[in-house]
Amino acid sequence: MKKFLLFIVVVAVGLAYFGLSYHFILFDEHLKILKKNSYTFHNTLVDARGARALKLILEPDLIKAGIKDLVGQTKGLKVPTKPPKQ
Repeated sequence: MKKFLLFIVVVAVGLAYFGLSYHFILFDEHLKILKKNSYTFHNTLVDARGARALKLILEPDLIKAGIKDLVGQTKGLKVPTKPPKQ
């Protein structure tokens, strides 16, 4: 029984570490994994299906992790990197 409990604890710690370390981003047809810059549970699971994909480029922690490049590669969209000239 002690070995089983130890196994459950080790698996739980591993899953928590994995959740703290990576963003899981669900696009229309696939799932992408992006390394986080800090260990938090914020934006661990991100839904980027449909029009929500372009809203992701406004999230500061996702910007630091490189979401702009990922959205551009995935959707074939040109993601603006600079504000438009006035």
